[in-house]
Amino acid sequence: MKIEIRAIGFSLTHALEKHTLELFQEALLHQSDKISRVVIELSQTRGANANKRQRCRVLCIIPGASAAVANTREADLDTAIYQAAQRIGRTVSKSIKGQSKTFRRQAFMRMQERLTGT
Repeated sequence: MKIEIRAIGFSLTHALEKHTLELFQEALLHQSDKISRVVIELSQTRGANANKRQRCRVLCIIPGASAAVANTREADLDTAIYQAAQRIGRTVSKSIKGQSKTFRRQAFMRMQERLTGT
């Protein structure tokens, strides 16, 4: 699993990069062998009332399944990163479970076709 972290509109410090990397490695630990690439974008946005919001957007590429995406906006960047890590962990788990259900269904259909000769 390759993890890429991008900071948009500010410079990424070594400490923030290390913290972000650790959170996402922990959140995706059990699915890391099924994920080919993770792209994390950190940025600042302005809310409706001109408040600065910190955004963390994550894209996970899972071969054989649809890409998983998580997007969070919070007042604090650490909170946004933590919540995005938790969300992407759940989203990837659901995506992989759906992939295995589809695979089992396809295998069952192939077996049934062989048995019935259709």
